[in-house]
Amino acid sequence: MTAIRAQIPRSALDQALTAARDVGPEGDAPPLASPKDSAFWGRVGEVWDGVERAIREAFVRGRQAAQALMDQAVAAAEAALAELAGKAREFHAVILEKIGVFLAALADQALMLVRSEVTVRGRTLGLTGVDVEYRVSLSGNLQASILQACEAAADGEIAVVGHYQ
Repeated sequence: MTAIRAQIPRSALDQALTAARDVGPEGDAPPLASPKDSAFWGRVGEVWDGVERAIREAFVRGRQAAQALMDQAVAAAEAALAELAGKAREFHAVILEKIGVFLAALADQALMLVRSEVTVRGRTLGLTGVDVEYRVSLSGNLQASILQACEAAADGEIAVVGHYQ
């Protein structure tokens, strides 16, 4: 079997980040978070902006170049958890939801790169199915989740096997 590598375009990263950004008071939010708490949502926005900067830097320049931004994003998330004491659970849920939405949307964008047809020696074969290797993290640790999102943007891969006939 021959492996064909496809590179995810910047527009796909942007779409995945937009989907994550939409998790909030106006979009989809975990049920614990009140859409009327502007201070809470402002803090979520500040922390997410840092996570997003780290993700973008990791995508463009790699994990090592983005390490300082990744560390800042983790520190900001941990500081917000401490500051929001009574709303720490809600904050944690929202940030994890944003990361989950980002990773799922990025995976969806990557799957769209699978060609619907391939031509072999003049014969066009249509896609009949795919096998996808998908791993689910069982950790709710914010640091690990933020780093995972950055690493996915820096050098993540999704193994997809297309079947053509």
